[in-house]
Amino acid sequence: MKYSILIGALASLGLVFSSCSNQVKTDNSTVAGFLAFDTVNLDRSVHPCEDFFQFTAGGFILNNPIPESEGRWGQFNILIESNNEKIKVILDEFSNKTDLKKGSDEQLIGDLYFSGMDSSKIEADGLSHLQSILDEVEAISSFEDFMRLQAKFKFYGVQSPFGVYVSPDSKNANQYAVYLGQSGTGMPDRDYYLKTDSLSKSIQAKYSNYIANMLELSGSPIEEAEKLANNIYALENAMAEAHMNKVDRRNPDLTYNKMTFAEMKQLAPALLWDDYFKGIDLQFDSVIVSSPNFIKSLQTLLPKCDVADLKAYARFKVVSAYAEQLPGAFEQAHFDFYSTTLRGTKVMKPRWKRILAQMSGLNEQLGHLFVNRHFSPDSKQKVIDMVEDLREAYRERIKGLDWMTAETKVKALEKLDAFTYKIGYPDTWKDYSMVDVSRESYLKNSMAISAHRTRENLARLNKPVDRNEWFMGAHVVNA
Repeated sequence: MKYSILIGALASLGLVFSSCSNQVKTDNSTVAGFLAFDTVNLDRSVHPCEDFFQFTAGGFILNNPIPESEGRWGQFNILIESNNEKIKVILDEFSNKTDLKKGSDEQLIGDLYFSGMDSSKIEADGLSHLQSILDEVEAISSFEDFMRLQAKFKFYGVQSPFGVYVSPDSKNANQYAVYLGQSGTGMPDRDYYLKTDSLSKSIQAKYSNYIANMLELSGSPIEEAEKLANNIYALENAMAEAHMNKVDRRNPDLTYNKMTFAEMKQLAPALLWDDYFKGIDLQFDSVIVSSPNFIKSLQTLLPKCDVADLKAYARFKVVSAYAEQLPGAFEQAHFDFYSTTLRGTKVMKPRWKRILAQMSGLNEQLGHLFVNRHFSPDSKQKVIDMVEDLREAYRERIKGLDWMTAETKVKALEKLDAFTYKIGYPDTWKDYSMVDVSRESYLKNSMAISAHRTRENLARLNKPVDRNEWFMGAHVVNA
């Protein structure tokens, strides 16, 4: 299931120089230049008109076998690995310091990384830091109890049968809206449940085994775990059948169903919506429901479930959500299904890379430390100046177009001036000093960050849309 890619191969072909030399001649001298496209990446044994992909990428694929710890490999991955080595220096430095100011980016990053790297402590802790949540699950005695727990799951970062979040209204970008959508399944898409070919059936069986493993590791005898896993899989399969398919989800008209709170409740009155939204402290007049038919299906699907199955489903979702922060047996089971079965990755990455991959909750803080060392304000300003030069060049070209009417030119210039960009890193960094991160527990740290980010998302409602918000860390390779 692995595949190899050559990022930017097609675009690069348009930039091939007549010479393959990496020397650039100027009027007065010859200086080292950037090799726009390395012809070693080509497979000249194939005619480009017969197999253009193989012609452009065959050499790269041959010379760059996919590492066993990866599910794909391309130029982006090479850039990511280069960045990761720089990031590791930062992580090692601050994780070895115990006198950092509480709440500073250095302390948050250092202590989170330290707690993740302390595998001995994680093994010794077992499920202890998750026990209070598991006790709440065990206390479920009715469908109503199960539903009320979903509000807490929102802050715990545990999956529920439905998803709620705040995001800009897709038909009014100036305001935030509440969105309600389909969720509840553990495989990537409904087709993973519904397809009947041999590969799909193999994946389905392995996912059921994964559920059983999580239940057994969290306390169920193997026979009971397997029985409950079958019931959980059947519940998720029923949810998948009611899910909107991928094609329909791409249709903005089908996924934009704005309704009042009262109208939304009528889709599935049994789901105790008042209790749920009170539990997450979210009040609103209207909500955008992306998949009304799925929400309707929960009205009959969930109340008829056996309470024991609902409890098992909830426990599975809890331990699966934090499998990578739990002892090695949980992490290995999670890797075996989500990385090996679904992505073809054969072996785990080194632990430091696994912990780095789980630090996205503090992406902005890590990005802040990264740019302090590797992307100066002067460098940012140079790129900004370059973009503004491009804007001015476009302005002059628009003004000089003889085929465009004066009225259209006005509109084109308005659009040009409305163009915004984000270079390198945010002008204002988010303050996460109130998040309690310590060296005590990797799991507790992850839960605290999850809860904060959930509160941060929900607090957007009724505020102006922040057009300057960044949605990835400044250290992340994405272009």
